[in-house]
Parts: sequence; structure tokens; C-alpha cells
Amino acid sequence: MVKTNRLFRPAALLTLIAICLTVEATAATSDSSTYHLHDEVQVRRLAPDIWLHITWKRLANGYPFPANGLIVHTDSTSFLIDTGYNPAQAAILLDWLEKVRQKPVTLALVTHAHDDRMGGMPALLQRKIPVLANIRSLREADRHSLTAATHYFQRDTSFSFGRHAVHAVFPGAGHAPDNIVVWLPRSSIFFGGCAVKSIRSQSLGYTADADIESWHKLMTMLQREYQTAELVVPGHGAIGTKELLLHTYGLLESAIGEHE
Repeated sequence: MVKTNRLFRPAALLTLIAICLTVEATAATSDSSTYHLHDEVQVRRLAPDIWLHITWKRLANGYPFPANGLIVHTDSTSFLIDTGYNPAQAAILLDWLEKVRQKPVTLALVTHAHDDRMGGMPALLQRKIPVLANIRSLREADRHSLTAATHYFQRDTSFSFGRHAVHAVFPGAGHAPDNIVVWLPRSSIFFGGCAVKSIRSQSLGYTADADIESWHKLMTMLQREYQTAELVVPGHGAIGTKELLLHTYGLLESAIGEHE
């Protein structure tokens, strides 16, 4: 059952935004390669109708840290998974999709209540875009002083968006109490979000909200349930294959061993 602020039926910008849109307009009809929309915003085509978006945040140590999200197209609209770190980044993505790709965002989903997933929420709400989240994210968004989503589901939800079936699944607490994953079977793309680490990750990263024991168990389930995934998208860093699930499991094994 879906619980919403309104019933869900599955079915401040700077001049630089206008500049980057103008630069990209000449490439709007091409689906190849990578587009740099801004120093902090990049998009890359992964498959027909599927794009990776990457946004960056500069950490306290000065290191620019990337966060991944996805875009799913229909012939005329887009579905956004995660918002980027802040409203300006989200607005750049929304403007590019609407004005350059001519596929405005009509639905979005956030995979948990941290700023790398929900920081851009105000830009979506300003445009009255409905945003889905797991019900657990309502409490977590308030706890982290983030703008809440507009529509909620209790555990899992599935719906069609254009040619794509979308399965949003809460596998249990892991990186965060509310983290969900997304499966796009038509393209065999599994979006693990921050529950999955990139192959170059040598640690679990930020774990202040993590449940390591539960995370360890859910990784066993994810490896079993998504064996047919051809691409696996972690929350941060380079995309990969199913090896990312095994790698994350190994990091969790090490973390548990250190605490025994």
C-alpha cells in the first residue's frame, strides 16, 4: 500500500544555468558520450532511455566527492532518481531535461534521506514535481533537516514509466535506516545507491546512520535477487557489474570482523 501526502498513482538560478544550457543545445539530438552541464553536474548515457547523473560536493578536506543518480526517459518525459546535493544542481538537471532534451521531469524518487539523495528537493517542489520515498524517509528527512518528499510507500513499490518497469525496494536498513534500491529490468540496471560501494572503495564510508549487521544480511539478499544485473550503480564512484555487490559484502565482512 502506498501512503502519501497526496494519493500516488503509479503510472535563485544563476546565469550560468542559461549559459550551460545554450552550450549543450547543439548536442541535444545526440545520445552519445558525456555532457558536462556545470563544474558540479554531469550526465552520461548508460542505455537507451537511461542516463547517469553525477553531482559533486566539496568536502571539508577540499576533496570533490561525487554522487550518482539516474534519469529514465519516455518519448516526452523523464523520471529522476535522486536529486543531487543541492537545489542549484537539481535545477540544472531539470532545466537541461526540459529545455534541451525536451523531456521534462514528471516524477522523481529519492533513495534515502541524506543530502546526496535529497538535497535538491526544494527545486523539485518549486516545480510541483511529485517525489516518491519510502515512509521511513519522512522521519529521517526531518531528523536531517531535509525537505521531505511528497508521496510515500510503506516498503516496496512497482510501476511503469514509459517502456520501463520500475521496482523500488526496501531491503532492510543498511547504509541508512531508510535506504532503498531500484531495479530496471528492461535495461538490466540495478541502482544500489549508497547501499553499494564502488570497486575502488576501501571502506564503508559514512556509517553514522548505518546498521552494519542488517546491511551485511541485505547484501546477501541483493546478490541473490539481482543476479541478472548487467550494470550496477553505486551511490558514489564508478559504475560496475555484480562484482560491486560482492565487493560491498567483503567490506561489511571486514567491518564486522573488526568489531568482534
